[in-house]
Amino acid sequence: MFIRKTKKVVRETQKSYFVYQLVESVRTERGPRQQILLSLGSNLGIADEDLKLLANRIEEIFTGIQSFVICSEKIECLAERYASQLLQRIAKTIPHKTEFSEEEPDYQSIDIHTIQQQEPRTVGAEHLLLHLISQVDLQKKFKELGFSKTEIALSLGTIIGRAIFPASERATYEWLIHRSGLGECNRLAYSIFTSIKL
Repeated sequence: MFIRKTKKVVRETQKSYFVYQLVESVRTERGPRQQILLSLGSNLGIADEDLKLLANRIEEIFTGIQSFVICSEKIECLAERYASQLLQRIAKTIPHKTEFSEEEPDYQSIDIHTIQQQEPRTVGAEHLLLHLISQVDLQKKFKELGFSKTEIALSLGTIIGRAIFPASERATYEWLIHRSGLGECNRLAYSIFTSIKL
């Protein structure tokens, strides 16, 4: 993906302006072509030299790739917004009809033929490590060492974060808050998550 800056001219007034478009190169029968994924408007509020950084960050969020590059708050905010818009746009273009679409919907608590997700979080590795922590009774060992409840939760959160997402303290914290579903695993995980978030 990349961001293309295109000049537009208003016919009536002959005034020109620039628009930004998120573009992807695709292979077709007639050779490579550029496909517009999303129109980003005429004012992004960032310098042109940061367009590549923004496009890369949008692609990372869209594809779920974890990045070691820390962007500015402005670029991160724009990337999250446009990645969300791109996910919504693509979700609308995917037909919801399946081989079962002729049948009556099978409702449990949701219609299982139209499941959609946005901003998914990981829970598999977190659940495994929580199980391991309970097996070795790590909470009890920390308590015997004189750790408070908050210190125990923070220590366990750090261990889990470092085991699954080894990065800087800041990047690991961001991963725990925004990417991990740790707080949804069980009561212990929720106490860890709330302690970290504070």
